[in-house]
Formats: sequence, structure tokens, C-alpha cells
Amino acid sequence: MNNNKYESEPYVEIMTIPSSSFSDDQIRLDAAHYSKARPETIRLLVNSGYALKPLKDWCQSIFNLARFKRVYATNPGDGWPYMTPGRLVMFRCHEGPHRFLSKTRAPKNAKKYFVKEDWVLITCSGTVGRALLATKSLEKYFFTHDLIRIEPKPGVKTGYLTAFFSSNIGQTLIKDEYGGTIDHIEPVHIENLPIPNIPEETQTKIHSMVKEAYVLRDKANYLLNEAEKLVESTILKNIPGEN
Repeated sequence: MNNNKYESEPYVEIMTIPSSSFSDDQIRLDAAHYSKARPETIRLLVNSGYALKPLKDWCQSIFNLARFKRVYATNPGDGWPYMTPGRLVMFRCHEGPHRFLSKTRAPKNAKKYFVKEDWVLITCSGTVGRALLATKSLEKYFFTHDLIRIEPKPGVKTGYLTAFFSSNIGQTLIKDEYGGTIDHIEPVHIENLPIPNIPEETQTKIHSMVKEAYVLRDKANYLLNEAEKLVESTILKNIPGEN
């Protein structure tokens, strides 16, 4: 029998946080709310030697949209193809079947639910914090409200922003903003995240690499679809009565 009660007590991790962490609108005293990884990540960014600019300084707007009642059209011609975050993060996001949101029953500000090429999209519910770069092929989709849209200022290399938010550093900043204890984020939660203003030449290189990767993803999707059609047509044309 162990008579030393202190040896049987569980290990408790302790960390110190500055009083500035208790903002007026987020006064939280529960320990799980605070992350040990985030302060360390901020320290690394500060010590990197690069100027840090909040995300809002890179953008014209950072927004999500109101919930709406989804009414689907039975005829695809009467609706827009609808895209959810769950489908968006899939490699073959364009692969059907798609539901079509009724044009006549859509929100009055329906145009705002569409995205533009080179916007950065961040999932804000469920799997929080996945960053993706919008390509031209995504402009035809009516997107869910559960997606933060980042519209860049002219000249901003959004491929760099996408790569930054997809990195371990960026993911720590997004997901550990509130200690990883929430499953939903709002634009206000990310607008002040610090982005290192690395040399323009490097930003351009990263942007080009990310753009190429997303273009190749779209091309791969197209080629996979064509390959599957060829397989099916080749098999069916050899079956009597299926020509």
C-alpha cells in the first residue's frame, strides 16, 4: 500500500498566459480554452524577422453568410449546383451526383453565395480550418453558408495565403485560437491572425506553385472522368443489344 498520497496524484500540466488573453468579449476561465501551442507559434513568427500583418490587411473582405432554407430543384436547369464544405475538400469535388439549389427559392442575395477565382476559402464548421484556393471551375457552384470567404486586395498572392493557412503554423493559429475547444469559427476569429510578410519574390513563387497544383487537380478530375467514360463505353459496346 502506498502511503504517499502525492505519488498517486495525476500529473497536471501548467502554463502561464498574459492577462491580455482575457479580452472583453471572450472572458474564459476554463483551462481547455487556452492552447499551449499557439503562444509558441506566435513567438516563432515574431522571432522570424519578418513583419507580421493581420489577415484583414491582405483582404478587401472576410465574410461568411447567413443560414438559409435549402430547397432543391428537381430539374437541374431550374437550379444551381450546390457545394458543401465536405464535398469541397474532396479531391474529386466536381464528381456527381450534385443537388441543384432552386433558383426561385434561393436567398435574395444569392449572388453573394458564389465565389470568385483566387479567393481563399476556409471551412468554418465541422472540420474547421481547411484552407482552399478557389479556381475558375468553382465559380459555377452555389456555396454553403458554412464557409469563410476571403476576398484579396489587388496584387495579393492568395496562393501564398492558402499555403500559409495549410501549413502547421497556419493550422495552429486557426485551430488553437480558442484552444481547439470549438467546432465553429467566424470571420472575426481569423481577421487578426498574423501573416508574415515574406519577400515578394518568394510569395510569387509559392503562389504560382499552389495555383499550378489546383489547376492540375482540376485537370486530373477531368481526365479521370474521361477515363471512366471510356472504360464504360468500351465494355458496353461489346455487349449485344447495348450499342
